[in-house]
Amino acid sequence: MAQAIVIPHSLQTITAGSLVIAFLISLYRLQKDRNMFAIAIDFWIPINIVVNIFYIVVGLNNHAYYGFIPIVIISSIIAPILWIWVSRAIYFYFCEKEIIGGFFWLGILGAMSVALFFFIFLNFGAYAVGFWIDKDNANVLVSGGQVAATMAIYGSFIFVAAAFSSSPEIIRNVMLRISIILVVFVVALTSGRAALMVSIVIGGFTGILVKMLNQNPKLKSLNIYTLIGYSVIAIVATLLLIVIDVYSADVDLGITLSNLSEKLFEGGGDLRVWQYDALLQGIKDTDGLGAGHGVGVTLIRSTEYPWRYELTPLATILRVGIIGFLLLMIPYVYYIFEFIKRMATTGVDTFDTFMFSGFVAFLAASFTNPYPESFIFQFSLYIPIVLFEMKYRRRPRKKRTTAAKQRKQFV
Repeated sequence: MAQAIVIPHSLQTITAGSLVIAFLISLYRLQKDRNMFAIAIDFWIPINIVVNIFYIVVGLNNHAYYGFIPIVIISSIIAPILWIWVSRAIYFYFCEKEIIGGFFWLGILGAMSVALFFFIFLNFGAYAVGFWIDKDNANVLVSGGQVAATMAIYGSFIFVAAAFSSSPEIIRNVMLRISIILVVFVVALTSGRAALMVSIVIGGFTGILVKMLNQNPKLKSLNIYTLIGYSVIAIVATLLLIVIDVYSADVDLGITLSNLSEKLFEGGGDLRVWQYDALLQGIKDTDGLGAGHGVGVTLIRSTEYPWRYELTPLATILRVGIIGFLLLMIPYVYYIFEFIKRMATTGVDTFDTFMFSGFVAFLAASFTNPYPESFIFQFSLYIPIVLFEMKYRRRPRKKRTTAAKQRKQFV
């Protein structure tokens, strides 16, 4: 988790190895508690395998680009299995307080990683930041009032930003609560990514909506203390932005926010609009049946991965067809449906809202970036689903770890 959030794509081999080790630990846990296996998402795993293998064959038949097979197998078949099982281990070995604390400190370390990247790049150049990103792709823009950088960490921060924006009260210490919100705002502003800024809005909106509709007596409505808390955080964040704007000669927040809003209202820029048209035409040409993995359209977005596009849902429909897309979406739709159903009946708690908001924001970001196709970022999809299902599944738990027995609700 630390590598996936703080330094994603920097040590991919080590990250993959750590994920496999965590997977083996979860299998060891299965030896003690067979009940770990009995969750609904397990029944989706063979469906996912069959759909992806079938469309790998279709792609080969349709002259797919060379080298796509190992990437698809790792990101679309192996990675979901690993993350699903690692999520079980997280549930059994850590209580909710520890999970939230982990996300908090990883968010702080991630912000420090961003600051260090800016400092090294601006003082020593692109060759000095090879640890974070390939020197040919490294770039930092701090001029003309604009701030932006090319860092993979902004992908993992989408989940963190939305989660903490939706439920800042989950951090009981007021100073720590304000600090993580300020960190989220600063990282988002320095990213130049509209998706990251929007994730803060999505998180805040989701949190407020859940509090309004939730049937949990402790979270059923927005009380005066919650509103005061949101107001204080908003005021402090605004003051920080004003200080940055006034005392930084190279940063003009007006220009930065203007550029971000233009990207947002223009559909992510001309390139994404062109991708939308090309992908839609490709779907029509295949009658919605799927062209196969590794197959692209006339517009090439990446020379390294010519079958990959930023509009992930449309790109997925192009590859696996409408039916295949619906089958692959089963766990995500199921999670959203179960969350809404529980919220409207017995109610959800703050931890559930935290996880759900991060999940929704990451899912929304898939319309602008191919983050779900990277095995590193898939924790944003599977950890919320598995934790929610393990927490509320009907079958009783047979054995619990000490941490699990002391599980607390943050409400």
